[in-house]
Amino acid sequence: MNDPSLFSLSIGQNTFVPIDASDLYAILAVESHADGGAGALPEAAEVILVDSSGSMEQPPAKMTAARHAAAAAIDALRDGMRFAVVTGNHEARPIYPRGGTAIADPRTRAEAKAAIRHIIPGGGTAMGTWLTEARTLLAPHHGAVRHAILLTDGRNEHETRAALNAVLDACQGTFSCDARGIGDDWSPAELIRIASVLGGGAEAIRGEAELVEDFTALAGGTGAKRVAQARLRIRTAHGVSVAELKQVFPASADLTEHLRRVDGRTVEAELGAWGGTEIREYSVRLAIGTAGELGEDFRAGTAEVLTGTDGVRQGRAEAIVVHRTEDTAISSQVDASLGYYQLQAETGRAIQAVVELCHAERYDEAGRAWAEADELARLAGNDEAVKRLGRIVAPAGDGGPVRVLRPPRPYDLLALEIYQVRPASQPHLSSQLQTPGEPGEPGAPVERAHGDRTCPACGYRPTPEDDFCADCGTPLPDVAA
Repeated sequence: MNDPSLFSLSIGQNTFVPIDASDLYAILAVESHADGGAGALPEAAEVILVDSSGSMEQPPAKMTAARHAAAAAIDALRDGMRFAVVTGNHEARPIYPRGGTAIADPRTRAEAKAAIRHIIPGGGTAMGTWLTEARTLLAPHHGAVRHAILLTDGRNEHETRAALNAVLDACQGTFSCDARGIGDDWSPAELIRIASVLGGGAEAIRGEAELVEDFTALAGGTGAKRVAQARLRIRTAHGVSVAELKQVFPASADLTEHLRRVDGRTVEAELGAWGGTEIREYSVRLAIGTAGELGEDFRAGTAEVLTGTDGVRQGRAEAIVVHRTEDTAISSQVDASLGYYQLQAETGRAIQAVVELCHAERYDEAGRAWAEADELARLAGNDEAVKRLGRIVAPAGDGGPVRVLRPPRPYDLLALEIYQVRPASQPHLSSQLQTPGEPGEPGAPVERAHGDRTCPACGYRPTPEDDFCADCGTPLPDVAA
């Protein structure tokens, strides 16, 4: 049974909302605490998916980089891990082992690297077939940390978008996948879609050294995970529903369409595998309708982290609270964590506008949009966005306006487009929790506003005045003296 202290959950939100508000926003920070001494590592399995389509031949350095990166990933696998290598063009072909997965040891690593040296490019591109093969190979390892690394240099031209979406729906929740693009003729939208649905990251890779380093980190990270699967459960009050759930740190991913409905008031989101100490942050939007009375705290929902097939709760459930008010001075205040991610999202939209104008060859407009995006990125403290924006412009001379390159270098535009909005280094809520204020004060944490009791049956956190749990009706213990 899992130690209930493996995870903790913190909530940042605007508790006070206008009387006519129909939506409630919150940031959920999930933190894992399993350190290196927390027992044996779980079983882990890795599938390396290497693009072997015809375009990988030009220039030959791309295929060379892919071979070296795949070999480096194999070297990074910890002993005892399951693994397989698959080449993909318009179909998927396992090259090591020929069936199933192998156990990582010196012999199998050497055999796999020998097979990689003989990859010959040719054919088209159908990434759904690659992911389907990964799903098949990973299926027997239920309960393990299951991960795939996908590398491509091209577009998914031999498969319809609907076909890829159907594959992603089938794979979602069964394994995670990090997608990488190399060269200058692949689609960021396709890799973002794959990574978002499968709970990974998408990135542009400039050359061999960067790719080798990246694959080494990804494969090593799979073997270091300490929790094979976690999920976030959100239970809402009557008249309230989860309208949107997104991961906002360390990568952006929209989880809304992949929420699993447990019952009429409860949904769950798969959070994938976790390392020993790790923080991820999520943005949730609750549709609250007319729920909640003026001047009263109303629990719009609760959030909790579960692990294992039997759904063991990690830590305690935390309340998402709404307090309707006619005081506009209070309701107009924005929680720091929400404001931070709103600014990041605004930066992302500005960056996307720059990219679209560059694709349309409207460079004068792109220059003006670039100035806005650069200003927002600097205001958000997003140094990586500032750096990538700087690569698509010529240096300003004599204090004049910055000029967007005509056209920007293809790789630099791809690297900017795939970046979207991604906080550069630190989570916001977890690192900036403030000292609790007095009960009822704007921004006060839920525990100060609602007491330290929890329902012994469902984990709801009641107000000090409650005798029965408002969620499940269980009698509550007296407040400690």
